[in-house]
Amino acid sequence: MIILEGKPVKEKIISEVKDYIDEGKDKVGILLATDNRSAAVYAKSQVKMFTKYGIEADLCNPDGNAKQEEILAKIEKWNNDENLYGIMLLSPMYRQLNRNKIVESLRPDKDIEGIKAINLGKLMLNEKGLFPPTAVASVEILKHYGIETEGKNCVIVGRSVIVGKSLAVLLLRYGKMGNATITVCHSKTVDIVNYVKRADIIFSAIGRAGYFKASDFKRGAIYVDIGINVVEENGKRVIVGDVEPDEVEHLYAYTPVPGGVGTVTNAILLRNYVESKRRKDING
Repeated sequence: MIILEGKPVKEKIISEVKDYIDEGKDKVGILLATDNRSAAVYAKSQVKMFTKYGIEADLCNPDGNAKQEEILAKIEKWNNDENLYGIMLLSPMYRQLNRNKIVESLRPDKDIEGIKAINLGKLMLNEKGLFPPTAVASVEILKHYGIETEGKNCVIVGRSVIVGKSLAVLLLRYGKMGNATITVCHSKTVDIVNYVKRADIIFSAIGRAGYFKASDFKRGAIYVDIGINVVEENGKRVIVGDVEPDEVEHLYAYTPVPGGVGTVTNAILLRNYVESKRRKDING
């Protein structure tokens, strides 16, 4: 049984891109327009990661009375900053904000989360672009450990645009890290466990702590736990995944939480940032 640790994957990716960063000059914009605890934890990890590699993180964390115009003005400022090569928009957002309009206000080349319609379209058409880091990280971690998806029965639990749907498209691409048979389960799926019990590879992005147990999966299966959930244990806040690793000896491999997909997601974000910067440098 293999534990698919994210650290070596992260280190490899970062070693390939870090020399393109101008420490103390490059910047990234991060919008945290929510009081969601999990989003706040994620934002903190992004600030820490970018800062570690010499990129100044401008974290915008407005209160619950934030107005649409204020947010759009901040995005415009980031769009026009020549030293800022990436913008992140954390979800969910306050109810009064129109997330779609905020997303589409981003410059496509600064959309390092790959959430604009134009970048998602490039993903669908198999063109080069900036794609959702968590979906990419889920495939990248398997690739690093030599686990191919071609011909595999893959079940994705969760249908968000930036994880479930994007991951499904990636796994349908031609190649050893694609060519999979995909089933996407969601909140309206009847008897989800029945689907995951038959899967060769399970990608869980349902966002509910301990929704599955590792013992729910068949012998030799692989589970990729994409969930990042903040829960209280013995008076302390801890991060756990969607899968409770109760019994894992019968599995072929699994990703831990923390230390798995989330770790690699950070590296993909950094790679997207550098890709954005390199395109700007090449195109002037």
